Amino acid sequence: MVKFVVSLTVTEDLDGAYNYEELIKDLRNRLRVPGQDVLGVPVLPADGLNMDFFDVVLTYTDDSTVNHTIHVRLRTDNLYLVGYRPDNSDTWFEVGNEGTGTVLINEPRRRTEVLPFGANYRGLQNYADQAMRDLPLNFYQIANAIQTLAENTATAKNKARAVLTLIVILAEATRFTRISDFVSGYWLSDQAEKLGINYEALLRVWSLLSSAIQRAQNAGQVFTFQNDTGIIGDDNIEEAIGVLGIMHLACSSGPGSGPGPSGSRRPRRSAAPVYVQGQPLLEIFYVLLGNNISSQESGQLKLYGTISVTDGIGASDIWNHDKTKSIDIKPGEYISLEGPNRPLHAADTLYIDVDLQNSNTSHSIAKGTIPFNPFDYYSLTEYHVATTRRISGDYGSVTVSYMAMADGLFAQIAVVIITGDGDETEVYGDIDANNGHGQSRLFLRPREDYVEVKTRASIPLLRSIVAVPTEDTLTVNVNIKDWNLILSDTQIAWGSAQFQPLYMRSESKRIKGAGGEVEVQVTWL
Repeated sequence: MVKFVVSLTVTEDLDGAYNYEELIKDLRNRLRVPGQDVLGVPVLPADGLNMDFFDVVLTYTDDSTVNHTIHVRLRTDNLYLVGYRPDNSDTWFEVGNEGTGTVLINEPRRRTEVLPFGANYRGLQNYADQAMRDLPLNFYQIANAIQTLAENTATAKNKARAVLTLIVILAEATRFTRISDFVSGYWLSDQAEKLGINYEALLRVWSLLSSAIQRAQNAGQVFTFQNDTGIIGDDNIEEAIGVLGIMHLACSSGPGSGPGPSGSRRPRRSAAPVYVQGQPLLEIFYVLLGNNISSQESGQLKLYGTISVTDGIGASDIWNHDKTKSIDIKPGEYISLEGPNRPLHAADTLYIDVDLQNSNTSHSIAKGTIPFNPFDYYSLTEYHVATTRRISGDYGSVTVSYMAMADGLFAQIAVVIITGDGDETEVYGDIDANNGHGQSRLFLRPREDYVEVKTRASIPLLRSIVAVPTEDTLTVNVNIKDWNLILSDTQIAWGSAQFQPLYMRSESKRIKGAGGEVEVQVTWL
């Protein structure tokens, strides 16, 4: 349902810049939920099954006094740009979604055509051949974007550039005061000003920043926000508030709180919002090498390359081996992930990137990207649903299992040897963590590859951070032994320990075996 329609005539004068500023202020006021401001910043309505939209009608008159008008449609709950329609056309052009191809715009006597590009920034920038940081902005660039889409004769590449411009001047400018100030400030500049690397970084963290501020309103919680924007200081809530024009709402946690027909966030039922205790996070359970490796490859497979996640904060390696450190692996085996070394954030768009090769043949085993845009209604990824996706290469494939969660805490895990074989124990076996939806490997050593661990020291884990939904339980499973050269190996610890996610709480539990004991230490953040 279209809740309202606003209009702006774009003109090359001070009135044009002023009218643009007033439009953005009007949008924030129309979209805000009355009485729900957080620290003076308005908040959008909750994501819901019954999506609402609003239209912005943009008009530009060229030097030949020809009017160029487009209708731009955006969502009221997250400012996602859905599509546009030239004024003289009965066709809506909707940005492509990741999932079924089903369209959101359905109007009587009008058709909807899906564009060959979507609205996640990486894909859109690649299609437009236009880096966000280099996006030029002034009156001329905005007018050109309107004319390009209104005439509907340009290449798809130029249309993608125009859509990128509209997303910044409408959606991002409404989200951030710094962006609306930037656009209006350079409105009359003869030389278009590039958006720049700092603002590019800012655009990646709108929902994460909103979540961090709202989360800090809960009793006992503090504002934490590490970032590389160069605009907001780490953990500086005053500077964070200063850049926001309107917030995305992060509330009502639990299963069914994600995008998509079966995973939209539950609408608020109370007068005051109940902010989530956690934050949107990503957990990668495993990466499994496919069984479709050609016989030429599988007989001499030494794997190297990278598996990484790029979220709003930046890139984080999950597995990274150069050619000199390739590993022996067989089809159907799991790759022992060695990260992340920090939480992976799922509030804004993220990308899981895989690039794996066989060092013996230099052939590609798997290469590709899994994107997750929380604002894409038909995303193939939903919050609180374990997902598996396949990524192929020329000579093989991998399967990635992961889960995004709207309300999670991350556990920092350590496993300490309490008693073992004297002062130093030769440890092998496996340790894994289960967050209620999937299992993540923390430690795996065969008998011939034991590791020496001193008593009261931590076992060196492959990874020590696990994301867990606040409504679920973390289970750490331990099955480790002590290697002995002459005597039989002894069981150091065998069993499980469970932990409930509680913000800023630390807890330890012990697991025993016939010949030792370990302490599992968990701190929730």
